[in-house]
Amino acid sequence: MARWAGDIYDELLVMCCQNGEREALEILTKRWHGRLLRYAYQCVGDGDGVHDIVQEGWLAIVRGIHKLDDPALFKAWVYRIVSNKCADWVRRRVRGRRMRKRVEDRLMRKLLRCRSCGR
Repeated sequence: MARWAGDIYDELLVMCCQNGEREALEILTKRWHGRLLRYAYQCVGDGDGVHDIVQEGWLAIVRGIHKLDDPALFKAWVYRIVSNKCADWVRRRVRGRRMRKRVEDRLMRKLLRCRSCGR
């Protein structure tokens, strides 16, 4: 299986990040941020949410990069992290909609009771 120069460069950057080199993380972020934004947008289709998703993804990446045993797996690893963050974001939105619906239903029932009581 052929490996691209960009993939090898990413592996080197990952190893440098694991050694605590801050500049390597900056370069890796510049190389990957746009890709992750596009990927998150494809997953959730919401332009506002993707920035939050990718920011959360980068926090997880920075916190966990030292645990990545094989730098060659970086690409799959970051996409998995962002996929999980997308799923979390969707769950939060669904939960929020359900909660709003329940609150609206309760308020409507109270309003209807008040109207039927003559208050």
